[in-house]
Formats: sequence, structure tokens, C-alpha cells
Amino acid sequence: ISAAPGFVRRLAAMLYDGLLLAALWFAATALLLAMSGGHLADPDRSLWLLVALRVSLLLVTLLFFAGFWVHGGQTLGMRAWRLKLVSANGGPVSWNQAVWRFAAAIPSVGLLGIGLLWVLIDRERCAVHDRLSGTRLILLRPPWMAEVRKTQEQFFRPATCGPSRTRRCSSRRWRFSSSTIWRMSPT
Repeated sequence: ISAAPGFVRRLAAMLYDGLLLAALWFAATALLLAMSGGHLADPDRSLWLLVALRVSLLLVTLLFFAGFWVHGGQTLGMRAWRLKLVSANGGPVSWNQAVWRFAAAIPSVGLLGIGLLWVLIDRERCAVHDRLSGTRLILLRPPWMAEVRKTQEQFFRPATCGPSRTRRCSSRRWRFSSSTIWRMSPT
């Protein structure tokens, strides 16, 4: 199981996603304003326009989060902070889980963030909405870690020679270090 991200990293990803979501809300509001002929800004607007605005903003938010969670497990903010949403068993998130997570996150984050603060005391660092939806956030390794590991495996292969401090084996110089012999340089 991969490591779970901390509280600050989650907040930073939420801030990034909030900025993107604000832009989407602006576009949706502008579209609805144009479709209503400018009556959305009138003080005596009809109730159906306000309901349509709120429903459309909620739908945009649901599609933003659930769409990213189902297709790849990462929103853009989560990608920037190397977070990924997976199912409790480590697999991809289903649409059902994504919708449940979104629905549970509204009161979880909305009630002074109490459901999000649960991360600080939970043993597995899961928020309330993660527990309710059967999902969890994991912290991904940085992409350069794979390159470092590949380089280490390439240049620091264990030797097959005896355990002496310095020894010639197959025209290469070997050095003993903490019960493993490492190839240093060709001679």
C-alpha cells in the first residue's frame, strides 16, 4: 500500500482545483446569463433562473471531480501535488464511488471541514468522505525517482567475486561495502 498524503498536501490540491473550478463556474454562469437574455442579473429574476444556476454549478462541479476521478484518479490539482484517488482495494474508482465521494464530501468539507480534519486523527489518513465511498488517496512517487533507481541499478550492481576489500575480477575493480561488493570503475 502506498503512503497516504498529509493534510497540507490535500489542502494545496484543493486550492488548485478550486481555482480551476472557479473558472468553470464563471463560464457556466456566463453561458446561463446569455441563455436567459441577461435576466439572471436582474434583481427581480424568476426563481427558476436561480434554481437553474445552482443546479448547473453543482452539475459542473460533479462532472469536474467525478470525471477526473474515474478517468485516471487525479484532478489537475491532485496531479500537481502527486495525489491519486484509488478504490479501497487499490483499483480504479467507479462512477458510483465517485458520485458517493462527491456527495459525502459536500457536508464533510462544508461543515467547517470536520470531515477533512478527520485525516489528522485517522490511522490510515482517510477523510470521512473517503471512508463512506470506499476510496483512498495515495501519494505517488516523483517521476525522477524511477530514473534514480534505474541509474543506481545500472552503476551499483553487486559483484560476484569474493568478499575481500579490493580484488580484481574480470578486469574490473571491486570494493567491499557493508557486506555487499559494488563495482567502482573499470581498470
